[in-house]
Amino acid sequence: MFPANVHVALLDVPLGGAAEGLGVWNWVRLPFQGVLIAWAWWYTRPVRADGGSRARGSC
Repeated sequence: MFPANVHVALLDVPLGGAAEGLGVWNWVRLPFQGVLIAWAWWYTRPVRADGGSRARGSC
């Protein structure tokens, strides 16, 4: 997905039937994708068998 979003940013591709692209906002959203990927990875990693600190719902 990330290479496609870089392509959209480089060429300012209009999305969703828009007449023109989002310009600078295409570049602004790219770093957030890394944050969301890291968050998804952290949230979906398995719980350790030794009862480590990885438990869903704990603060």
